[in-house]
Amino acid sequence: MSVPAQLDSLLKEVKTAKSDTAKLRSLMLVTEFCDIPDIEKYSNQCIELADKLLQSDQWNKTDVLFAKSTAINNLGFMYHVYSDYNEAIQQYEECIEIYKEIEDTLGISRGYNNIAMVYKDAGDTEKAIEFLSQAFKVASETGDYELHNITLTNFSNIYTQQGELDKAIEYLYKAIKLQEDHDDSRGLGHTYTTLASLFHSQQDFDQALVYCEKAVEKGLEANDYDVLGSAYNNLGFVYDLMGDDSLALLNYSISLNYREEVNDLKGIAETYSNLGSYFMDLGDTTKGIEYIEESVVLREKIGNQEGLGNSYQKLAGYYLDKGDINRALDYGEKSFEIAMKIGYTEDIENSALVLSKIYMKLNRFEEAYKMHVLYLEKRDMLFNKENQKKIIEQQVDYEYAKKHLADSLNTAKTLEIAELEKTYKQEQLDKANQRNAAMLIGMLLLIAVVIMAFFAYQNKRRSEKTISLQKLKVEEQKHLLEESNKEIMDSINYAHRIQTAILPSSEHFNKLLPNSFVLYKPKDIVAGDFYWLEEVENKVIFAAADCTGHGVPGAMVSVICSNALTKSVIEEKLTDPGKLLDRTRELVIQTLSKSGDEVKDGMDISLCQLNGKKLAWAGANNPLWLIKKGSREILEIKANKQPVGVYADPKPFDTHMVDLDEGDTIYVFSDGYHDQFGGGKGKKLKTTNFKKLLTENNHLNMEEVKFKLDEFFESWRGEFEQLDDVCIIGVRV
Repeated sequence: MSVPAQLDSLLKEVKTAKSDTAKLRSLMLVTEFCDIPDIEKYSNQCIELADKLLQSDQWNKTDVLFAKSTAINNLGFMYHVYSDYNEAIQQYEECIEIYKEIEDTLGISRGYNNIAMVYKDAGDTEKAIEFLSQAFKVASETGDYELHNITLTNFSNIYTQQGELDKAIEYLYKAIKLQEDHDDSRGLGHTYTTLASLFHSQQDFDQALVYCEKAVEKGLEANDYDVLGSAYNNLGFVYDLMGDDSLALLNYSISLNYREEVNDLKGIAETYSNLGSYFMDLGDTTKGIEYIEESVVLREKIGNQEGLGNSYQKLAGYYLDKGDINRALDYGEKSFEIAMKIGYTEDIENSALVLSKIYMKLNRFEEAYKMHVLYLEKRDMLFNKENQKKIIEQQVDYEYAKKHLADSLNTAKTLEIAELEKTYKQEQLDKANQRNAAMLIGMLLLIAVVIMAFFAYQNKRRSEKTISLQKLKVEEQKHLLEESNKEIMDSINYAHRIQTAILPSSEHFNKLLPNSFVLYKPKDIVAGDFYWLEEVENKVIFAAADCTGHGVPGAMVSVICSNALTKSVIEEKLTDPGKLLDRTRELVIQTLSKSGDEVKDGMDISLCQLNGKKLAWAGANNPLWLIKKGSREILEIKANKQPVGVYADPKPFDTHMVDLDEGDTIYVFSDGYHDQFGGGKGKKLKTTNFKKLLTENNHLNMEEVKFKLDEFFESWRGEFEQLDDVCIIGVRV
């Protein structure tokens, strides 16, 4: 169930609760799931009801206090988001007192963590570490993994903010060890993302990419969109820094898609901000400033101060370049104020740099000088050889470093002294040898000039001959490459002819389904998507299918799946859609497993059996959409969440029966249409736009609907590459 649906369900439970305790429980959960602006309203309702129940002895006091503390904790979270730090701390402290009363040690540790993060954002590092230490002590005593893990992560965040990267790395590797012991893919994904950020802050892009890829791997293992959104955003940022524009934009787009799926406003704002910088660097200032301003709107909405400071700093730089010094100064001072308040070293560095340039333009030289000194101080704190050395040491073997830290430091000091002595002696010896070497070098240079002049002439003649031979060689290689490419393209085109042969002809399709269309757009010459049609006993059976992969591999799987469908219908006379998919799955698995290796390829499919106005339907991952005549809404029948192929826990496919009326319209499709990126901002088209397009054009005939779908798809795609094969079948009864 989605979060909005869950919230609606809980609010209904609050209204219909038959007892105050049931109502209290539902209100407590509402404070967990509601939007930030609504937290105060529902938390106060929850606290008021809890206080009322506490006056009576007939309720379980511990349960009531737990509900009250949860509501107060969420109030603290709201004040924290809105940067009302004093009020946030007051709420969290009240929570801790309740947790102590009911002897909830996990709650106490969680409260200390929350207060520590408030102090961190308020710029009071000393207080933050003090409360984190208390949280760590409680978490260690209880042995609770989640609290132990989050406390280690919070320590690393604080030290990163202060530019103490050696301590940040130490806590991150402690967290990794703990996460590995508990097989926590989600936690590892977040920690790897943080490590990637530390490495790219040190301009070690190779290591940053390694940890970004590890984060993606763990995010996919956990199927966690939060991790994936952060990991792909980081990948985009690293490729952006490396100057790989296409990969940067691709990864930013993927990140934005994941973050929009879970309505991660903070993450969306971060990716918008990065996209703004990306387009600004490309020279597209209009699009760049649009993204940055969108990030400001979101960050102001959720009270994300650190993010706002970053966006203001970028706006200050933009207006400085435009010559609008007053607006640049306004944004620059806002950015610097936030950076100093939070105490994040990198943000102070960036805002101080842009302010120093602004003050120079205003002839405020003393202030410009102070800002430039501060910039250099923070830059050197973040990026220096010592930090690089410590990161590398931790990277090589964090376990060894922990066990032998003291010995390593002593050894390093001894080696450093020995190295200095060796260097001094070598310098004295070098000075003595330099004088003797100077004369010898002069003579050798004179001889070298004469020899080089002679050989230069010889080399010129040889080079001319070599160039002629190389030119012939290049022409020969070009010819061979062209021949090889021609053979490959001939093979692919022949595969296309084979695949086309298994597809129903347009004449056959129009004969059996006269009021219909097929929109079929392979990504490559051959495709993993296919459409299929057969007639048995006056029953028309048709489907839109999406096989694993696209291109040549996808096409090979599509031939196997299409043949299995045809065999099940023609030879075995199966017409019930659910049973037809069950049998097709058996045939596909038999065919793909003949090698002895387990092959997990297969297909997603939406399959219909139409007999007059009676529709039978079954689906594997892909749904059926139905628009009743004159309606502006789409009725969706959901598919079984399993493919036609190897699956860990296969179930029989369900057959759904639907009575149709004249004028009703059926749509079956693969995911290629609504997964396409584009729309000017690199966003996914999504099913929302797809549905809107169908309902708005449902009054048109089917060929016109097809034209509208194709036209919209190409307009949305724009200059973006087509992401996947597209297959849509529309049938009007």
